[in-house]
Amino acid sequence: MIAKKLVREVPVVALSTSGLVAMSLMDELKLVHLPVVSRDACEGVVSEAMLFSMADPEQSLQEGGIVPEKLCVSDVQHVYEIAQVFIENQLSLLPVVDPQQQYQGCIVHSDLLKHLGEFSSVCEPGGIIVLEVGERDYSLQQIAGIVESNDARILSVQTATQADSTRMEVTLKLNKMDLRPVLQTFDRFNYQVSASFQEAEYEDSLKERYDSLMNYLKL
Repeated sequence: MIAKKLVREVPVVALSTSGLVAMSLMDELKLVHLPVVSRDACEGVVSEAMLFSMADPEQSLQEGGIVPEKLCVSDVQHVYEIAQVFIENQLSLLPVVDPQQQYQGCIVHSDLLKHLGEFSSVCEPGGIIVLEVGERDYSLQQIAGIVESNDARILSVQTATQADSTRMEVTLKLNKMDLRPVLQTFDRFNYQVSASFQEAEYEDSLKERYDSLMNYLKL
């Protein structure tokens, strides 16, 4: 999935927009950032914190000394790169531009989160297995072979390296509710299973947290 597939129209502001108008838009949209656009070119984003720093909110952003943060992504950037920009800058939205740097719209954090959830099969029925393996020993082909030998299928894979370690964590979402046969096979192949979540445990708790987060983002 690339940026252009997640773009939506969001009201924009210009440097000539007053701080009060920008604050009102943020409040209406339940966002803490807005795109700043001038003649269809993206100037960056303005944050709620910037607006609160204005001595006179009735002034325009430019008169108030507001300098937009130069944050945007290309319309062909991958969703993982987009997520990294969101996380590093703690954004509620991110402008998208075409190769000519023309503003195309925005990606909103709630849309990104929803897509990442779908991308990771969060709401698909099944169970979770977390493996701990050495970085040199990691073989997705072998792991998939073990899973598929038990008539199961991997819906998604997430990996995370451990700080100051040569070990990594591999999280598997499977389409099976009963994980016992797969766990037994991993044990026979000397894989270290650090955690597993059967359907009854996983589906209720994870879906509840996911739905709660989505409801919070809609407030």
